[in-house]
Amino acid sequence: MERSIVTLKRLFSKDIKTEQNNVMQNICVFRVILFCFVICTIMAILNISRIFIVDHKIMTWGYMGICVVSILYFVLILLLGIERTCIPYISITTIGLIVLVSSTAFTYHVIILLTFPIVVASMYDEMRLRKYAFWLTVFCIVVSTYAGYYWGICDANMVLITCTSYRHLVKDGTFLLTKVNESPVITLFLYYVLPRSFTTFCFQYLCNKVNYVVRKSLENAVQMEYKALTDDMTGAYNKNRLIELLNNRERDGQDIAVIYWDVNQLKYVNDNWGHLCGDRLITEVAKTIQSIAREEDIVIRYGGDEFLLYVANGTKEIAEQLIEAWKVRLEEEKKRENYEFPVSASVGYALGKHSQLKDIIVAADKDMYANKRIRRESAK
Repeated sequence: MERSIVTLKRLFSKDIKTEQNNVMQNICVFRVILFCFVICTIMAILNISRIFIVDHKIMTWGYMGICVVSILYFVLILLLGIERTCIPYISITTIGLIVLVSSTAFTYHVIILLTFPIVVASMYDEMRLRKYAFWLTVFCIVVSTYAGYYWGICDANMVLITCTSYRHLVKDGTFLLTKVNESPVITLFLYYVLPRSFTTFCFQYLCNKVNYVVRKSLENAVQMEYKALTDDMTGAYNKNRLIELLNNRERDGQDIAVIYWDVNQLKYVNDNWGHLCGDRLITEVAKTIQSIAREEDIVIRYGGDEFLLYVANGTKEIAEQLIEAWKVRLEEEKKRENYEFPVSASVGYALGKHSQLKDIIVAADKDMYANKRIRRESAK
């Protein structure tokens, strides 16, 4: 019961962007099915009110079929949840069955619905799911064409097989075709099932290409955004990411720590070993900082030889633990790499609320320089 309540909250949540891969799509498909169910209910009510003039019996069994399929789907979602790998297939199958019932009952009124499984499947990355949606659509075309011919709303085109233009079928206001379809099994296949299946194949190809282009465009956009926020040399974030943090008001009440590093003797290394070694000094220090950062922390290259670690939910204990872990890591790297030039950095930190981030950075900078001064004096 508790799981079902959690699932319901997620299904109707306003913000689904943070959901994991496929879960967001599953939620969207659920909402599509719910929307279709609501629209069908409105259509049934309008038909009862005589605003629509569909045969009452056809409308009733068509609507009841949609209700049964939709309710079974809703129950399965509540029982299984929305994370399971089978949910996309259950969702596409549900849409296919709704399309099948609708197309059988209402025939030409809902012809556009036949493409719904393919459209919905294009939300997902999995090609196998999109192929399944295609063959499910073809199955729906075959069954609904024949079942609709006998039990759905009569499509006069199927009964009379009108395969030419109006001007060839009407003379002096009289419709010339009077002979009904004598062999529906063959003619329905040739004139309806086959053309619609070919059209569906073309539509699936189009959806696959649109899906590919959209996903590639999104990947490129993400890469461009990442490059705009990332320092090329070290892989740490750059000042653009810091500006984003400064403008992020949602974090204002959060306790944070800022750890500030300044690479020691960069000019000395540049002058004596060359700028390539100076660049390596910076990247090696950056690497050790990145290695101790937690998943929720943010490493930023603040200047040429300065780095910040934004510590989310930071406390004095966490900041000091991270600094100690960094010192240990740096010593391990120095022993392993056996650098030909000195590798070290001065470090300091400060605490506060996210809303005070600018002041915290200044305070951490001062603490770092105080430690650097102590280090220099002790080295004399």
